[in-house]
Amino acid sequence: MVEAEVQAVAGPSFDSSRFELLSQGAEARVWTGTFLQRPVVVKQRFPKAYRHPALDAKLTQQRLKAEVRGLLKARKLGVSTPVLFHVDTATACIYMERLEGSSVKHILHSQSMDDAARNTQHSHECAAARHRPDRGQAARCGAGARRPDHEQHGGQDCG
Repeated sequence: MVEAEVQAVAGPSFDSSRFELLSQGAEARVWTGTFLQRPVVVKQRFPKAYRHPALDAKLTQQRLKAEVRGLLKARKLGVSTPVLFHVDTATACIYMERLEGSSVKHILHSQSMDDAARNTQHSHECAAARHRPDRGQAARCGAGARRPDHEQHGGQDCG
């Protein structure tokens, strides 16, 4: 495949000059900056040089759409997720609300394994209690009405 065909398959590139790189993983880079005069995080899925360009473009688009669907479904179910401002399928970027505070990665790395397991278990209990068909959406988790030590809810009601 010639260079022009590769670029046509890969599509336009993301202009990172307006953003600051926060982190990079195997699948994406995470940037911060402003979009429509709002603080945002931009998740940019980048091409993989080791994959055939057409396959890479298809996989990237499928994963981008699946991630957006997952965020929207989680939000619809009551999970606190960032607001999506824009999805740019041409550059494989998701522009979302920038939330203040520590990243999940930082929180997990700063906790002991026992604390992380306990918080994960409690989050699952909260989700299960909220969505039990016999209790309705307003059900509370088994931890009681308020958990001041429960960071996921910021000390608020667990339901």
